[in-house]
Amino acid sequence: SGPLVVAASPTPHAEILTYVKDNLAKKAGLDLEVKEFTDYVTPNTATEDGSVGANYFQTQPYLDDFNKKNGTHIVSVVDVHLEPLGLYSHKVKKADDLKSGATVAVPNDTVNEGRALQ
Repeated sequence: SGPLVVAASPTPHAEILTYVKDNLAKKAGLDLEVKEFTDYVTPNTATEDGSVGANYFQTQPYLDDFNKKNGTHIVSVVDVHLEPLGLYSHKVKKADDLKSGATVAVPNDTVNEGRALQ
């Protein structure tokens, strides 16, 4: 039947799956292959078209939004951890130092943009 191919974002999802593959999968009788993607669209299209057996990278609201916008039929089979969002800057040392009117980058998808703005 071949390995279960799972699409994942590099960090931390592919790292977690690689740990499972290297340390736990064989004992559980699982032949696991991890396929990394650096965007949030291709893993879902690959799951929908059967190129991969599953994916591991997204929140349920993101998946629901993706399915609605793309007419796809991907379902969640298990809940996973939720990634924290962080602020990163080479110039600003703490959020309180942000000046009014400063430019801040947020994710370009509706669901995660909403998370970033909360």
